[in-house]
Amino acid sequence: TAGHCLRHHEGGPPVDPATIRFSAGRAGDSVTAEATGRESSFPQTVPQGAPSLAGDVGLLRLDHPLQGVASLPFTDAEGASLLVMVSYRRDAPHQPAVDPDCGILSTTPALFALTCPAVSGNSGAPLLVVEGRDWAIAGVMVAQDRRGGLVGSWAARPRLGLRTAVAEAATP
Repeated sequence: TAGHCLRHHEGGPPVDPATIRFSAGRAGDSVTAEATGRESSFPQTVPQGAPSLAGDVGLLRLDHPLQGVASLPFTDAEGASLLVMVSYRRDAPHQPAVDPDCGILSTTPALFALTCPAVSGNSGAPLLVVEGRDWAIAGVMVAQDRRGGLVGSWAARPRLGLRTAVAEAATP
C-alpha cells in the first residue's frame, strides 16, 4: 500500500497494524477473505535524485494467510503503455473501482507518471498489467497530481527492498 496510509501523518509514527482490517475480494458486504494487520514496514528506499514520493510505499503483514486468495507477482512492465488501477475510493469504500485506462506518460526507475486521475482513497491501489495470461503488479498509487497538466497521478514502482520484503514476508 502507500506508506502514508500506514502512518498517522507524513513522517509521523506508524498506525497500530492491529487496527487495520484488510478485506480481499470485497463487493458490498461480501468478502472473499479478511485479516487484521500484524506488522508494518517501509522497505521502499528513494533512489538518489528521485522525488520522495518514490519511497511512499508500505508493507502490511497480515495476522494470517488469506485462504483462497492468490498473491500477484511484481513486474517491471517494460513496454507497457497502459496499467489498470483497482481501488476502493473513499466515497465508495465497499465497491471496487476499476480504471482500465491508466496511460503511462513517462517512466523512471522509481515512478510512473500516469494519465488517470487519483481521488481520495486511491492511495495504495495496485497498478496492474497483464503479462501473457496472468496479472502482475507494476506499481502502487501514491499521489494525485494537482498541477492540472497531462499527469493525473503518480505510482511508485516496486524496487528491490520492497520485493525482498514481500518475498520474506511470504515465507512462513
